[in-house]
Amino acid sequence: MQQRLEDNYVLNRLISAFESKDDETHAYFEDKELLQILTFYENELDYGKALEVAQHGLNQYAFNSDFYLSKARVLLLMEEFEEALTTIEDGLAIAPNEMELELLKIHTQTEAGNLLPAKKLISKLITNAKGEDRVDLLICQSYIFEKEKDFEGMFNALKKALMIEPNQDRALEKIWIAVEICKNYKESILLHKYIIDRNPYNHRAWYNLGHAYACLGEYPESIMSLEYSFLIDEKFEVGYKDCAEMCFQIGRFRQALSIYLDAYRQFGPDMELLVSIGRCYLELDNPSDAYQYLKQAVKVDPYDDEAHYYQGLCHFRIGRFEDAIQCFAEAIKLEDRREEYYADIAKSYHLTGKYTLADYYFNKATEAGPEEMKYWFHHIVFLFDIQAYEAAAEVLAEAEYHTYGPEIQYIKSALAFAQGDKKNGINLLTEAVEEDASMLSAFYALIPNAKEDNEIAALVEYYKLK
Repeated sequence: MQQRLEDNYVLNRLISAFESKDDETHAYFEDKELLQILTFYENELDYGKALEVAQHGLNQYAFNSDFYLSKARVLLLMEEFEEALTTIEDGLAIAPNEMELELLKIHTQTEAGNLLPAKKLISKLITNAKGEDRVDLLICQSYIFEKEKDFEGMFNALKKALMIEPNQDRALEKIWIAVEICKNYKESILLHKYIIDRNPYNHRAWYNLGHAYACLGEYPESIMSLEYSFLIDEKFEVGYKDCAEMCFQIGRFRQALSIYLDAYRQFGPDMELLVSIGRCYLELDNPSDAYQYLKQAVKVDPYDDEAHYYQGLCHFRIGRFEDAIQCFAEAIKLEDRREEYYADIAKSYHLTGKYTLADYYFNKATEAGPEEMKYWFHHIVFLFDIQAYEAAAEVLAEAEYHTYGPEIQYIKSALAFAQGDKKNGINLLTEAVEEDASMLSAFYALIPNAKEDNEIAALVEYYKLK
């Protein structure tokens, strides 16, 4: 801590001295001091000032290639490609074998869209390049392939780089883009296992391996690999989050919660973490604890629609429907394209007896997600509950226009029963059960007393035995 304070004090003095210089005779700096000042301005995104420092360095140290490199890098950030290339050539004139300048030249040509000369230069340099230089050239090559949308070429270049240097962070970070687009998950698994065999503590390799397993549906292996990523590097935040999310997706809510809480203790009250913890508690039927974390989330970011929505679910679960309505309404105000927000506020209005508003929001839910059968079904359940069968038939007709699901046949049967046409209802129910008996609960949701009907019971029993 003390050392950092001293370093900051020295840097501030250097910056103050540079900014207060009046003429060249009173502006001498050591080369390392100038590079420190230049890095500060780059980090602050003050490229004009950074360029001024780089030029000052060249004026004082005309044969120091670091200042050519720094000036060209700043010009590249400013998208002054021609001037950057000129500066690089000037640098190469005094340091012809400087690989960093060659690499920056390739990168500048690539950014400028001059891919052919960049590729030619890589081919020329890579012939005799070894070790770290060869790895850097392969990474440059992968970037060109990415620009050309040749993701197979990108993958192969990065794979070659990792076979030489398995711990190359940039290559490990970039290769997943190519894997995901090419879908070569099995090859990715083999590569990352090779890397892990050479270094079992490579957290990024475990992370990539976990995602490759996930894409093949091998979820236990995925979770184990992702877990290793953050056990190896306890500061690897994305490892915690992705592992927990994977657990959540396959229904391991307690494991997901445990990992999210570890991340919370490690990184503090992050908005995404707070909402995720709340979701886990809701899945574990603990709305009280869920609410405490979601309340924090709203304080961290009052404009996050999901935090308000899940707060609403907490109220809904414990029967506080008016409070739920307020939270759902706030979520909708912030994000008006989420069908589940409309569906849940509609259910809340239904349970508070405000049927006109319930009907309105059920309609909004199906407008937002017309391809989702469940929202049409929720609307029809509501209409059955208030005995609005004609309206239910109209909603069903519209649902059939937008989507399809086994529920439709059960709804048709339920409508026939509700309107007194039992014979037709039995025929339609028979067709529905033959098509998909697992959806029988949809019928009972609409006609709860059907379970007591002997004819229906016999029909169901027959298909169970069949």
